[in-house]
Amino acid sequence: MSLVFVGLYPQGETRKARYVFTILIYLLSFVIAVNSQVTLPITTQVHASTTPVEAPKTPVVANLPVMTDIERINGKIEKLAQGNEVVIKQAKQIISRESRYKKNAVGDKDYWCKRTQSYGPSYGLSQINICWHPHISIEQMQNEDFAINFLVTNLLKGKCLMWSTCPLKDG
Repeated sequence: MSLVFVGLYPQGETRKARYVFTILIYLLSFVIAVNSQVTLPITTQVHASTTPVEAPKTPVVANLPVMTDIERINGKIEKLAQGNEVVIKQAKQIISRESRYKKNAVGDKDYWCKRTQSYGPSYGLSQINICWHPHISIEQMQNEDFAINFLVTNLLKGKCLMWSTCPLKDG
């Protein structure tokens, strides 16, 4: 049911805002389920063609990381963290939550940077924010080795809270 509202989900907002939004969606779903007279409009657009369409001969592959990518990235984390199990666990969780192991991930597109008075998205595996790190280029942010080094170095310094997905915030 809540898939209908994916486009409305508040991206880049605080965890509290996302939590409140999720609760509101569940409440709306409950009200709709209880009152079966209420129906949501279904908007689908059908494309009709008089000519047959042939499926592509090569499979379409999404830009998703494969297991070897994840293993390679985790190996780099383990090497840089120098056996610090806490940092290794934090780094893996942050990369998983922030970018889903996609090195070209772009997030926080609607983050308004008060310092620059413009939007400041985050880039790469570690989702380094351009607003807070203007000295780092987008190319560096999307570079796998740079992003992992940036993340692990900051975690070793105890700066996990730089990331909104820091496991220390989980309670």
